[in-house]
Amino acid sequence: MQICLLLLSLSLQGQNALMDSTSTAVQDTSADKTIEYQSDLLEQIIADDGELRKLIGDVQMWQDDVNMWCDSAYFDLEENNVKAYGNVIIEQGDSVHIEADYLQYYGNIREALLYNNVYLTDQKSEITSDTLYYLVGPQSATLYQNVSLNDNKVWVEADSMIYTVQDKQALFFEDCSLTDGEMILETDSMDYNVNTAIGNYRGGGALTSGESYMESQNATYLGQLNKVEFQDSVYFEDTRYNMWTDYLQYDLKEEIADFEGETVIDNEGDLIYCESGSYDRKIDRINFDRQAEIQSDGRVLKADGLDYSKEKGLGIATGNVIWEDTIRQLKITSDYAEYLEKEDQILATGNALLMNIIEGDTLWVSADTLETVKPIIPDSMDQAQDSLKTFLAYRHVKFMKSDMQGKCDSMSYSTLDSVFQMYYQPVVWMDDIQLTADSIIVETENNSPSEFQLRRKAFAISELDPGYYNQVKAKTIDGLFRDQELYKIEARSNVENIYFAQDDEGAYYGANRAECAAMDIHLQDREIQKIVFKNKPSAVFTPMAQVQRLSFFLKDFKWRSDERPKTLADLMIKEDEESEEPEEHEEEKEKEPTILSASGAGKSTKSGTESIQPAANQAGANQGKGKKRPD
Repeated sequence: MQICLLLLSLSLQGQNALMDSTSTAVQDTSADKTIEYQSDLLEQIIADDGELRKLIGDVQMWQDDVNMWCDSAYFDLEENNVKAYGNVIIEQGDSVHIEADYLQYYGNIREALLYNNVYLTDQKSEITSDTLYYLVGPQSATLYQNVSLNDNKVWVEADSMIYTVQDKQALFFEDCSLTDGEMILETDSMDYNVNTAIGNYRGGGALTSGESYMESQNATYLGQLNKVEFQDSVYFEDTRYNMWTDYLQYDLKEEIADFEGETVIDNEGDLIYCESGSYDRKIDRINFDRQAEIQSDGRVLKADGLDYSKEKGLGIATGNVIWEDTIRQLKITSDYAEYLEKEDQILATGNALLMNIIEGDTLWVSADTLETVKPIIPDSMDQAQDSLKTFLAYRHVKFMKSDMQGKCDSMSYSTLDSVFQMYYQPVVWMDDIQLTADSIIVETENNSPSEFQLRRKAFAISELDPGYYNQVKAKTIDGLFRDQELYKIEARSNVENIYFAQDDEGAYYGANRAECAAMDIHLQDREIQKIVFKNKPSAVFTPMAQVQRLSFFLKDFKWRSDERPKTLADLMIKEDEESEEPEEHEEEKEKEPTILSASGAGKSTKSGTESIQPAANQAGANQGKGKKRPD
């Protein structure tokens, strides 16, 4: 009734309820924050609950720094509220521009509610949603349903979001995802700052980048650095590795993962443990910085640092290196090592030490360089290749086991045939026997020597008492063992021999010096039983009373027992740390045995082809018994 009366009054005055928009804009002064407006047409509506203005056509409204545009609007003068429809735009200064299909604006509290096809931009990012609630004062927007943010770096989607225009800070909730076109990060809730391009999630999330997948409880996205930091219960997975760690930083462009804390990596069943490292996916290379350990089919490689390339199958270990084969009971320690995975081969340098337990005995080898390789196995041998190994040692080699010790410049040992091969000034000790030559081969059976072969400049020495030595020198010398005892020595070509004769009670009664083309020495219970000289032997026997000890050394004689490694400490002494060969003291030069009494001059005995002599009577000489050897 009131609306009808108002329209009748306007008609009587010759005015239409529709007013031209070219007239001066109407200003509502009924409130302190009155909304001002203008439009093509204006309709005044009087209702029971108050007076309305209906604005039609090119509607514009403003309040302080807020400007609004739409196709049509209803303005409640009493409440100072606006409902706007069609092509709605609201702007706040130069900082905020919002578009939607529908707007409710509350002038007294300066708040706006926008619906349908909502779009917000603040010159830094573009935000869309179904619904937006905007607070003019703090410039804060809360968005609901189908929310997205695009800042030309990333695209973020969620069910809802709170965005603060001033500091460009966004909080996303429910089904959140952040992508840069190459990767996608997913979580239930996260924050993101447009200015810094930094985003965080707390409470669990995951990232997928190409073939890489990462998840953690907490994470930080660093857009300007193109990196993501993952913390707490981190899991990484790609086509090659599965990794669990405390902290991981992933470079999205370079595809490099840096990790810290207790880390476990599964490499197709091989396990890697470490405390710090880096993984480069592009070149498939992992570097471990602290306390790295690789476990693979009974093999373990430990080091302070480890660089591993899956593509090359190469691992480089540095600092306190330990390589262990638990199946073969083999261990190598060093300062540096290279491991070839496919060949199952390791090369170790710097204080390199090998330990191999063989049938209850332990073989120790030290060298400047140690290497293990797979031997070539004949087809006829029915043995698993994985159970066989050849050890190579280079420069300043020393080795030690219960029944044999030695040193040389290079050595090999094969588990295929249980053979030691030593080259370049090798020396081997077995019990009280010292062996030297240009090269030495020792064959073993059941972990005990079965044969030794000395080639070129062969020299065998046995110490009887300090200063008294049985000696054999030849081009080649072979030794044969039976029941773990040396029972025969065969010397061939240019044979020279010095032998101190003893009676049944062990007393010395003479020394025999012989030369021949070949010689066999027969032993029993480590005692010489018989010596056979072959092919025109020549021998001289000298009674002990006439023996001048210093003249009973073959050329190139050198007793090197002080070089014999007996402990692990001896194995690790460097060559330049070892003492020089001690000079013989004057009292040793003048020392003569106090155990002898004999008579008779030296005799020379020659035979056409062969001379066989018992150990107690060399070259046909039969001398009186001497005094018993002192204890």
